Amino acid sequence: MLRDIQKTFTFDRLGRFREVYVLDTIHGASKLREEMEELGIDCEAIDIYRGKDIPKFSNEDAVIAPVHISPENPFLKKALEERCEVLSHHLVVKDIFNLKNFLRDAIKIEITGTIGKTSAAIILASILKRDEKSVLLHSSSGTYYINKEWKIVERCSIAPANILSVAERALEDGFMPDFAIFETSLGFAGVGDVNILSSLKEDYMIASNTRWASEVKLDSIKNLKGNSLLFAPFELFRHLNGNSLIPSSKNLRFLGLQIKDLQSSLNTFGEEGGNIHAVYKESSAASEKNSKMSIVYNDLKTIDGEKIGGRFDFYPKDDLFFLKNFYDYPISSSVAAALSLNLREDKIKEFLDGFSGVENRMGFKKERGIEILNNSNSGTRLNHLEDVLAFARLDRKYKRIFLIVGEESEYICDGFSPMDVRTILSRCKRYFDDLVCVGNGYHLNRGDEIFDYARKKTLDDAMRYALSMAEKGDLIVSFVKIWR
Repeated sequence: MLRDIQKTFTFDRLGRFREVYVLDTIHGASKLREEMEELGIDCEAIDIYRGKDIPKFSNEDAVIAPVHISPENPFLKKALEERCEVLSHHLVVKDIFNLKNFLRDAIKIEITGTIGKTSAAIILASILKRDEKSVLLHSSSGTYYINKEWKIVERCSIAPANILSVAERALEDGFMPDFAIFETSLGFAGVGDVNILSSLKEDYMIASNTRWASEVKLDSIKNLKGNSLLFAPFELFRHLNGNSLIPSSKNLRFLGLQIKDLQSSLNTFGEEGGNIHAVYKESSAASEKNSKMSIVYNDLKTIDGEKIGGRFDFYPKDDLFFLKNFYDYPISSSVAAALSLNLREDKIKEFLDGFSGVENRMGFKKERGIEILNNSNSGTRLNHLEDVLAFARLDRKYKRIFLIVGEESEYICDGFSPMDVRTILSRCKRYFDDLVCVGNGYHLNRGDEIFDYARKKTLDDAMRYALSMAEKGDLIVSFVKIWR
């Protein structure tokens, strides 16, 4: 029974159902049940993996499910067969967030995408900090309160329900930020005043290989608030005109969302022809400066309804240049958002001058004259590894290249399969000199290819070992699936 509260369309409907069930306690069902019961809706949270008996669903019930669940999951399958009303976690999170008026004085920013979302979130938070703004950042790398310093307060997943957990934690701690940045898994919940679709590249299947992640993320654009800004890669719209529909990148299934409905709020990035893009100019051997990057923007829509244009240059570390394909979208999208929020150009440039990457996301650092490229995190992809190693070897400035690869836990989503690891390492063998394998899941000497490698239990053990073996002028490349 719905109590006398301000109703949203979703909650008004939920109050009319006989029973309400929330699926998947691992990914936030318990939190959603807690929040919904506070708002007057009795419901049951169900563990669909170690679960109990399937409820006796009927068409008078509502089921709230995360978008990644397979339609063949016994709980969801039965709910669909009984014609239950099925809603997403994302949509319910949006309504709870709005009903509770969380972070009402902060500008909210939501970021989703197949790759690059953590880097974009951290770059944007760093730019805001440089402009002396306080920031609540919730990302795969952790949840932070940012004022003069970065204070990590917890680590939890980027499942949509954790938007509510993080917002409540900030309220309890008395942290009232100027900006709140939420990295969200598998689409927009719709809480943002500014929304970034970081990329749809390197697409992958979800829901037991029944849906493309890109399809789900595009579909979630319909969750956005009507007066919010959307930043999306220009390549999605390059071939479409003002009357076309936005198609899925894989099967051209029309989503029913017309581009003309977005004209007042859409900014595109990443390529010339969009609202903002980066231009690269690598330094020559005789140059005393780092390689130059320029940001060019035109007709960029701001949060207060204006349009702005301009250009500025900055000089990242030269090492970043062979990673420009990795950082192009995160830099372009985060700078676009910063400009749309009316941040000063000089503060953006101050942060980007000397930029050497995001820690644990293709970030560079030096230790005892040994360079370390660290890309060990929960979103690490093996298909980036070959490009990185090839560029590093062609650079010819490194005496030896040490590669650390593997995974610390088999329970990390989208882990590395042993076959994929062997395939990539076989292709890359000529690019590295020493190999360290993390974890127990790989037996690299099975099959035709023989590898000489050291095995370590954890990434920290592997890094200590590599540093003990490396010398000044060497490079350590770290690609390990780990909760970071």
